Amino acid sequence: MTEIIEKTEYKELDLLDMWRIIQAGKKRIFIITGTFVLLGIIYSFIATEFFQSTITLYPAGESGQSGMMLGNLQGLAESFGFGGRNTQSTYYIPDIVKSRQLKKDIIGRSWKTKEFPLGTSLIKFWELDDTTGFSLGKLLGRKEKVDPRLKESEAAIEKLDELIAVYEEDSGLITVSVLAEEPNLAADIANYISEYIVEFISRRQIKHAGENRVFINGRLDQSKLDLNADEESLTEFRKNHPIVLDTPDLQQDRARLIRNIEVNQQVYITLRQQLEIAKIVELKNRVLIEILDEADPAVEIAKPRRKLILVSVFMLSTFLSILIAFFRYYYLDLSTNKIK
Repeated sequence: MTEIIEKTEYKELDLLDMWRIIQAGKKRIFIITGTFVLLGIIYSFIATEFFQSTITLYPAGESGQSGMMLGNLQGLAESFGFGGRNTQSTYYIPDIVKSRQLKKDIIGRSWKTKEFPLGTSLIKFWELDDTTGFSLGKLLGRKEKVDPRLKESEAAIEKLDELIAVYEEDSGLITVSVLAEEPNLAADIANYISEYIVEFISRRQIKHAGENRVFINGRLDQSKLDLNADEESLTEFRKNHPIVLDTPDLQQDRARLIRNIEVNQQVYITLRQQLEIAKIVELKNRVLIEILDEADPAVEIAKPRRKLILVSVFMLSTFLSILIAFFRYYYLDLSTNKIK
């Protein structure tokens, strides 16, 4: 049955006209919507399933009495012109998570999966080392100019980069989420990331603390030499100029020598204290990163989100099919004034 809708060039459609257009094109709307929904269902079931595991980290900072003492002593030393190196380096955890070095370590490790219970690399797990696939260079008989292993590693890094996400809350809480084809694999990678971050920062802090100790020790040796030289100068001055024969100029020179010794003594004492604190800091096991939540294997699929896909496809396809119905009304059937 064909429904006739009277139209003029200047007529505005009201709600009843819109409803009649939709009713007239309901068959086409149903076909278009049903087709897209069916495609969405097919995609949601053939798409690769991913499971998500999450860890949360919190920077603990340098909050110890030794750190406070060291900071105070460094401030005192700087007032005398002897500033030590800063051992309290700040590391931005999201940058560590996004680093290529971490991804290379993850790719280079062996991971246990259902297909490889004894462990395998992610390159083999993702079949990135498969050389049987189509290649234009292979078809043309060209030789690879790049080492295939480098290409495989780069492809694995790019894929891993898409599967790792890091977020930072205003409170400083760091959340790292990992997607993988198996729940245990996602949890293992996430937990390894937390271990890597803790070890990386601890190793760097120990290295900086050692460099700081060596630096202070060198300044201490120089301060000791300066102090000995000033003491010898004062002793020589006293031998040549007994205090009973002092003149105003000799008294001034004597006061300067004594003042230099007092200053160098204070610097030497400060550096000695700094050195002892630096040794303690170097040997102390400091907690710089707190792992609040470790990763557990996921119990539900994270991607694809089938319900969200179906709802989104249904709404968009319905909207699109209605637009097509109005498009046909205004342009395709303008000469016949019919909605078929």
